[in-house]
Parts: sequence; C-alpha cells; structure tokens
Amino acid sequence: MTSTEAAGTGKAPAIRANPALQTYYESQESYLVYEVVLRGSHHFGFYEKDTYWPFPVGRSLERMEAKLLSALALPSGSQILDAGCGFGPVAISMAKKGMRVTAIDIIDHHVTKARRNVEKAGLPKGQVTVEKMDYQHLESIASESHDDAKAAATGFFRILKPGGRIAFFEAQRSRTSGDYDEGDELAGHLKLVNEYTAMPTNELSREDYFKDLLEDAGFVDVEFTLPPGTREPREHWSYSALKA
Repeated sequence: MTSTEAAGTGKAPAIRANPALQTYYESQESYLVYEVVLRGSHHFGFYEKDTYWPFPVGRSLERMEAKLLSALALPSGSQILDAGCGFGPVAISMAKKGMRVTAIDIIDHHVTKARRNVEKAGLPKGQVTVEKMDYQHLESIASESHDDAKAAATGFFRILKPGGRIAFFEAQRSRTSGDYDEGDELAGHLKLVNEYTAMPTNELSREDYFKDLLEDAGFVDVEFTLPPGTREPREHWSYSALKA
C-alpha cells in the first residue's frame, strides 16, 4: 500500500503486488527503451504509412498524442485521467491544450519524474495532478469526477461521468493471439517480450478482445481503427533487435 492518500477520500489507494513489472521498469533495458529511444515517452508513435525504420521517433510520438486527444473529442477544460502516465508527456501535452489532468502511475520513479516534468512545463498549479495509483484499483477515485484488464475497464466505466469517453492505443498482436504455429520464430520471440515486460494483455491485443472487454464493462458505441503500417514494422523491428 502507498502512504499517499487519495484526495478527498482519506484512504490510501490500493497497489497490487507485481514484482515482474517493478523489476522491468527498474532495468537497464527499460531505461534504454523509454529514456533513450522513446525520449521519455511510454507509448509508441503513430505512422501514417508503412515503414520498416521508425526513427527518429519525435514527430511520430507527437502525432500519437494528437490522435489520442482527437479520439477523445473533448472540449477545453475537460477533466482527463491519464492512467499509466509514465514520465507525464501525454498529461502535459493535453494540459497545454487546456485540459485538466489527473495522471497516475504505479512506479515510484515514474511518479517522481512526472511531477518534476509537470513543474518544468510551467503549467498553472493544479492543472495536472500526479499521484501514485494502480489503474486496476480505482476505488479511491470518486465516480464522475484494474493483473486484470476486466477490473481496469470496469473501474474506468465507473469513474467516467455519463457521456464520458475512453480512448487508448494498443498494438495489434495477431501473431501472438491464441493458437499459432510453434515454428513461427517471430511469434515465439514476441511472446517472450510480452512475458519479460510484464505486459500480459499484449498477447491478447486484437480487435475483438478489446471490443468485448469494453462492452462487457458497459461501454457503448465502441469503435476500433487499425491504421495502415502500425503492426508489421514493429514486429519485424522487434524481431531484428532480438536476433541482433
């Protein structure tokens, strides 16, 4: 449990024990990916067309953040929950567009650095609030203001006000979803990546999985879009890196 009390509740938010997740985000590999390659971001970029060489990543990261905000389609001044905020770049980007953001993360050094980055951004006090919290345990967040994706989706639905929106971007993992040919070396490597990075949902990441997940939680009008060129390049680049 964290000693930080959620605002207005008097209760410390629940934090699940996940040693694999903690270990990964404290590793040198994590530092290399998120600090060096992705320049402090914890999300991938958006590419309008197919490419086998995603570098440099700066503009693609900005395009992904713009796509996220566009998908939410919210007016300036809206309250947003950035669940799994990392070092805070998305929260800061949205705040600069006039949004009020509650940013949460389960990793201590993510929370510390996100707070530092928010301060450096020079945003008005209170426009971005960063807290240590587990998005699979959102009980400490009041309604309208969870290693279990179903709990997370249910929690998101509970805290959204009527007519609220949820938007997220995930990789399309068709090669590691369900049954696959044991001789498929790339699929085998990608499964190892999913296990090492403590991201079990990645293996399930496909259109019908997320649609069913959200609808079971109560969401309606669920839309899924797979832009061209966003899956195969990542798979082949990951494979090349693993083979190197």
